[in-house]
Amino acid sequence: MKKGLKILLIIIVIIVIILIGLGIFMSIKGNKKPISTEQFINITTELGYNTSKVTTSSTVIDSYTAKKDDYEIKFYSTSNELADKNYNRIKRKYESIKDSTSAETNVSVEKYSKYTLTTNEYYMVVTKIDTTLIFAKVSKNYKNNVNYTLEKLGY
Repeated sequence: MKKGLKILLIIIVIIVIILIGLGIFMSIKGNKKPISTEQFINITTELGYNTSKVTTSSTVIDSYTAKKDDYEIKFYSTSNELADKNYNRIKRKYESIKDSTSAETNVSVEKYSKYTLTTNEYYMVVTKIDTTLIFAKVSKNYKNNVNYTLEKLGY
């Protein structure tokens, strides 16, 4: 009887862990909504950034840079196909800097993707929701600042 009870408890624990993991996965998948250009400007300005429009290539509809201290965060709004291309281009650029001591994360769920890379000197992040991208390559000293800003932006 005790052996059967232990097996039942183990099965219940495994099911609970799977359900918790599925809940986290679904919350990431379901809660990420792209922000508008205006929201990017308003939020970064409220956080003390100097935000300005940037002229870029024809692969981007809107491009803004938010500058603060000695770092900047970039925002692109584009089409679906071009969002994927720009995300992959930036990610490859960051990956080319990777060395044996680097730490990286990579998440991709439906229309949400996020890649981070931390080296001895830099913190790099590129994140995409639907047709918008936000990315930065900053000194490791500003990693927490960038992540706080991304959190406030919903990315």
